[in-house]
Amino acid sequence: MATATAQANNKPIRIPGQQNVDRIPLTPPAASGFNGLAGAPADPSRGDASEATFDRWAFHQIAGYWTPLMTRVGFQTGTDVMVTFQPVDATNNPVPCASSDKQDAPGMLDVTVIGPFYCPFNGSGKRVIYWPLQSIFSIGSRTIPSYGEFAEAEVIAHEFGHYIQDITNILGPVKGYIMTNRQAGDNTDAAWWSQDLELQADCMAGAWARHEWDAKLISQNDLNEAATITDAVGDDAINPLALFAPSANAHGTSAQRVKWLNVGLLSGIKCDTWSEPLYAGFLFGQ
Repeated sequence: MATATAQANNKPIRIPGQQNVDRIPLTPPAASGFNGLAGAPADPSRGDASEATFDRWAFHQIAGYWTPLMTRVGFQTGTDVMVTFQPVDATNNPVPCASSDKQDAPGMLDVTVIGPFYCPFNGSGKRVIYWPLQSIFSIGSRTIPSYGEFAEAEVIAHEFGHYIQDITNILGPVKGYIMTNRQAGDNTDAAWWSQDLELQADCMAGAWARHEWDAKLISQNDLNEAATITDAVGDDAINPLALFAPSANAHGTSAQRVKWLNVGLLSGIKCDTWSEPLYAGFLFGQ
């Protein structure tokens, strides 16, 4: 088991909670009655109302995949621990969150700046995925739905992956390691913990996409959209200088993120990212 003092160059073999993820069974394609992207509502790029409708639908599809798996291995997924989904526009932004990787103290967060995120505790006892709609948030010059319907769904699946990390006891300990290293002034170790946490969520999103593919509910174009949005949000795509100085909130390079999305697509849920090197290590010979 790793400790909070584990160094990025001396990576642990396991972390708290990884054994819980490894217990999650791979499921056969599409349980009876499961309706995937083939039955999606209107194109989310047609405005906030259409996007909110599509996103709520996609969220419930993703939950419909994960909830039976988690129940089978003994994790609670009822209303007392279930995550909720909250579309956000100018009328309900900023949003309340007491604890997340986006903040150092409880408060109201502006999603126009930070984008979609998972809040483990919103201050009122709820886990929430906050989702800024296209009228108030974009990646570069493009909104998320403009990358395509399945790109939109894949990002929601990534945020849902953080919820899975939360209830399997990965998110809390790793966030603790990140904070400990940040407070000690060690951005390198903090960045490594953050990067591999995010890559695991990418992999979990890929596992859901594989389920959709096996059920013949999505096309190769859908998978291409997922790869395109994942590539677009790599740390080096957003800020090329990140390669030289990874932030404590690192998510991985475009190549790493697409790699782990594909691991999920090819291998399913077994998303043990904790041996992935911090990308700056390649530059500095670490």
